[in-house]
Amino acid sequence: MWIADTHQQMVTKEIAQWEREYGVVTNLNQAVAAAEMLDYIACYYVPGGGYRGSPAVEAELQAQRASSMEAILRAVERFSTSNFGTNAAQWKQWAAAERERMKQAENSELDGAASQSHPVGSLVNGKSLPAGSGR
Repeated sequence: MWIADTHQQMVTKEIAQWEREYGVVTNLNQAVAAAEMLDYIACYYVPGGGYRGSPAVEAELQAQRASSMEAILRAVERFSTSNFGTNAAQWKQWAAAERERMKQAENSELDGAASQSHPVGSLVNGKSLPAGSGR
């Protein structure tokens, strides 16, 4: 049990660090990452079966998990204005949809920039001149 206690104490510290890292959301990238962490933290080394520590260490781990998830949840809710509560699966879906939207926006911006800077039919889009032709 002392090995599990030691590991669970390390997990508790790691989850507390994630709270500090993901508990402040100021942009969409951070919101998506934080929403994804909710699902990850919910499943990360949860005591049970063959992974049991002492009752006190397990209680500390679960209290930290709940506190960190709550802080991250509030930060994502404030930024996103969505309210899925503690439903980590819904937040994971929200994050996936936002990630896809960001990807599409990025591709759209790249397409727009390329087409605006190089008109169709310009030398950039055409064939190269033959070598030695005085290009």
